[in-house]
Amino acid sequence: MLRQNLSIAAAIACLGACTLPASANGLGAASSFNVWVLGNATTNGGESEGAVAVGGNWNLQNNWNSVIHNIPGVVPGDDHIGSYIQGNLSGGGRMQLEDGTDLYVGSTVDSSNQFNYNSGTFGTGKLLTGNNPVADNIVSQSAKYLTNLSGTLAGYAGTSVDTSNQNGWTLDASTANTYSTGSGKSLVVFDVAASALSDNAIIALNNVTSNDSILVNVTGSLNGIQWNADAQNSSSIANQILWNYTGSDSFSINRIFDGSLLAPNATVTQSADVNGTLIAGNWNNTGVEDHSYNFTGNLPSPPPVPEASSVLGLAGMLAIGGLSVRRRR
Repeated sequence: MLRQNLSIAAAIACLGACTLPASANGLGAASSFNVWVLGNATTNGGESEGAVAVGGNWNLQNNWNSVIHNIPGVVPGDDHIGSYIQGNLSGGGRMQLEDGTDLYVGSTVDSSNQFNYNSGTFGTGKLLTGNNPVADNIVSQSAKYLTNLSGTLAGYAGTSVDTSNQNGWTLDASTANTYSTGSGKSLVVFDVAASALSDNAIIALNNVTSNDSILVNVTGSLNGIQWNADAQNSSSIANQILWNYTGSDSFSINRIFDGSLLAPNATVTQSADVNGTLIAGNWNNTGVEDHSYNFTGNLPSPPPVPEASSVLGLAGMLAIGGLSVRRRR
């Protein structure tokens, strides 16, 4: 078993321990949602199999269908949310909510918007309006949490993906940088260049076990990129895969996407179905679907900003304890 030293950034994220402080609900409040938008959303048709949360305003055009499949969003005071909007709902479109789930709008609802609530598992859904201070605070705090989490995950040293073959890449979990998250579970980390994601590459994920959480950190800028690379035929492990991007620019998803996306600072235009949790700064959906392969992997909790003494203490532990990341064979 090969060993190599952690980078300082990764070590800080590791908080001085080789076994990361992990959570099965590593995405925080967003864990029970199919789509979580920190800012504003614009949709021109489309569908989600899980709940949608929008921290800003939702410009809803044409028809939007929330098919909950018994996995509703949860906020304080309501455990069967279909859509949660902290700001305004406008655009004149129709929203259909299935399974008896509720629509929450924190501010105003344009009179041109229409709603259809189908009865189901949770009775008959309804429209709730007005300020919910506890839930709204959680949505606001979640924006900080997810931004911090994205930065923390970007600090973990990953195995670079060979993207020289534009037709296909292989991500082999058995030889990648791997961090223990306790109880026999592991965080397997890869790095991929943003510019390569415009290739029509088929991504093969090999030797992934049920105890693995796959983290792919996207390095460089995605600005203007049309994301065409696809982890094809990996829907069976989609809920174990998380793509992480810290940039604050704009890009589009143009091909079926297997796995979850954490891009809390970016504007994401979705022009193809996503099989996972989609987290974006702002979100545009052109009329495609989000499927509820919600991320269930273990992630390290984002640490608070360390004080100077903590950093010095960590440096000492690095020198004495020899923190390491292992590469499996």
